Amino acid sequence: MRQTIPFRIVELEPDSYHMVVEASMSGKSVHLIVDTGASRSLIDISSDSGLRVEGVDETLAVGFNTDKISIQLAIFPYIGVGGFTFSDFVAAVTDLDALRSLYSKVAGMDIAGLLGCDFLVRYVSSINFRTKRIYLKQLTAEVKSSQE
Repeated sequence: MRQTIPFRIVELEPDSYHMVVEASMSGKSVHLIVDTGASRSLIDISSDSGLRVEGVDETLAVGFNTDKISIQLAIFPYIGVGGFTFSDFVAAVTDLDALRSLYSKVAGMDIAGLLGCDFLVRYVSSINFRTKRIYLKQLTAEVKSSQE
């Protein structure tokens, strides 16, 4: 049986869509945006429980709108996504308050961050928009499934 993560499509405004998955961080149920255009996964500072990556202080990231944001890399002991637990998850930590406020107001969702292309390249083999499923590659030791 192929391992999959369900997602839903959220329309924030006409013809403006995001893929969103259910997730858990530090025992709290949250949502993460699946962002194919983001080079790195980002976690909001309010959800930060990660350990900092050695030798990496603060750095900058540039978004699509060319605003520079300050980020720090962190290792999260685990992040649960769609019934799977990803151990030692490396993500950037930054203030995503504007994004969180938008999703709370428009979609009534608590967004903790986004899964970027780093996550997709490492774990995902394909995304099917018809079935709204993310298909995972062969699971590695750092990924545990609650579906087994």
